[in-house]
Amino acid sequence: MALSNPLAITPSIAAQWKQQRFNPLRTVTPATLGSLIDQYDAGYLRGFALAAEQIMERDDTLAAVVPKRKKRVSRRPWDVLIGEDVPDELKAEAERHQAALKYFYSRLKVRNAVEKNEQGGVKLLVRKMMTAQFMRYAAAEIEWQPGPQGMAATLHYVPVEFLESSTGILRFAGVSGSTPGAEMDESNWLIAVADACIMKSAAVCYMFKRLSLADWLNLSGKFGIPGIHGETDAKKGTPEWDAFIAMLSAFANDWVAATSAGSKINIIEAGVSGESPFAPMVDRMDRALARLCMGGDLSTLSREDGVGANPQSQEADELITDDCEWMSELFNEQLDRRVIEWQFGAGTDPLAFFKLMPPQRQDTKMEMEVDNHVKKHGVVLSPEDVAERYSRTLSKAQPETPEEPEAPDPEAEPSANERRPNFGDGRVVPAAQALKDKKTILLKKLSKGVQADLKPAVDALLTLENADGPDALRSAVMGLDLPTIEKAVMAGSAANEAFEVTLAAEFLAGLASIRN
Repeated sequence: MALSNPLAITPSIAAQWKQQRFNPLRTVTPATLGSLIDQYDAGYLRGFALAAEQIMERDDTLAAVVPKRKKRVSRRPWDVLIGEDVPDELKAEAERHQAALKYFYSRLKVRNAVEKNEQGGVKLLVRKMMTAQFMRYAAAEIEWQPGPQGMAATLHYVPVEFLESSTGILRFAGVSGSTPGAEMDESNWLIAVADACIMKSAAVCYMFKRLSLADWLNLSGKFGIPGIHGETDAKKGTPEWDAFIAMLSAFANDWVAATSAGSKINIIEAGVSGESPFAPMVDRMDRALARLCMGGDLSTLSREDGVGANPQSQEADELITDDCEWMSELFNEQLDRRVIEWQFGAGTDPLAFFKLMPPQRQDTKMEMEVDNHVKKHGVVLSPEDVAERYSRTLSKAQPETPEEPEAPDPEAEPSANERRPNFGDGRVVPAAQALKDKKTILLKKLSKGVQADLKPAVDALLTLENADGPDALRSAVMGLDLPTIEKAVMAGSAANEAFEVTLAAEFLAGLASIRN
């Protein structure tokens, strides 16, 4: 599959955009905001996109929760897995697909078209594509870089204000904002489209919050300092009157009144009956913004990594899990498929796939307990299924160690050629020499028991050893569940059982030698 693209993102596009961009938020009102949203729905994206970008950066709540939502997804570890439904005859081909995709993602580069110093890899790409969860759209132009070892690429992210969809199809409007814009070749663009534009609701909340804050500030500026009413016996225009006025002005410059009467000063306070409506409205809007962006209110934001049965925390985890699955599907369809077709031929279906690992908490422990329970009852688990469910890469099969013959039960009745009378009373015991001959087998059984108990730790180390490249190694390290591994090792009983058998055999051998 040939991939070629004359880039729409030119080197001068950043300078052109910086010179002519504007901030519509300076003059926005409830009426103009509604007009911008209507234009956005009609496909003319620039006006509202610019306003929404400023709102996300200037509102104190959105400036915290929007990056938080993006980073909770971008910092999830990623891997390239082989599907569990791949037949055995295609395993070798699937491993080649897996290697090709790992090569691609480990060398992926991302650039911001208008902020050229912003550069990164897979994590930056995830954060930029998460913009679609707030603005409905996100796009990056792909600069394919095929090489002898495989496909690589540099993706140039463009802000939403560079796009338009007046014809129902997302097009590139560029710096000029021409409508309709240039067609975006699906082979050379990564285009994300979410279910809704959260920022439309968030912008309305922001406007209500902004108006309430403005009224609150006006009230504080007008009535924060009490007025002063002074009374004096001095006649107006006399030096005494002027001195009295100067004294009052020293207390307050604007809100001062002077009258002729007994010489005294009164404080004028503007009392407000009932609760001020501004603070509840601002708090209400802050909570609404948090719910829109994070799936929980402000009390949940500080508990993102907490463990417990908090329904809001579980709802936030479900939201991040959905984001991870949505991002994985986006990459599977628009990146994985193109890389595999280029390297293995047009029409080739990928047998491996990129996966952004969702959060796993109590479910992992429960699944491991269920797996251990069914294994004890003879259920054989598929290694591929187990690897995918626990987000692990299945290592290449290791040659199995031949099974050693089972050691005899020291308490079992010995055979005829192993019996010998002791002390002339007709009692028989296993011959000491026969038990000593079995020592090697028993020690090997103990060694195998230790290996079985340490297998979870060994598998974790093999995952790190088989990591391909720094990004894959970093993802493998972040994916390690050390408490679970430690618990699995401590719960192992094979070594203990083998040790008990060996100890019993040695005891009986010593007892036999004493009797002899």
